[in-house]
Amino acid sequence: MELPITTVAGWLLLVASILSAGYELWRAIARTGVGPNDRMADWLRGLPIYVGSLVTSGLLILGWEYALIPGLAYAVLAAAASIFWYGPSILPGRRPGVVDWFEDRVFTILVGTVAMLLVLDVLGVTLVA
Repeated sequence: MELPITTVAGWLLLVASILSAGYELWRAIARTGVGPNDRMADWLRGLPIYVGSLVTSGLLILGWEYALIPGLAYAVLAAAASIFWYGPSILPGRRPGVVDWFEDRVFTILVGTVAMLLVLDVLGVTLVA
């Protein structure tokens, strides 16, 4: 069975997108007001980003020829934001527990993996099982 790198990246991005949107919704509902960004208004403000990442995931999975560009851009920016902004600035203010740390690490790993897979695709590398 042969699976294009972009398809695998699309599935991983879909998982990361659902994880992130679900986690932030949980924070907005179950942990309202604990941190400065734990409100429904903040979740709604992030909705365009969640929708954009879901659409990009779908386009990568479906093999749309131009999905590589927004997919790579989103993955690189999301990984950088998670490492350099969210982790050091936002997460500590949320009084993080196990769920918070888990989501942060898994999301960062997933989008970092997506970025690497898409870079490999841009370079013309083929993965064979």
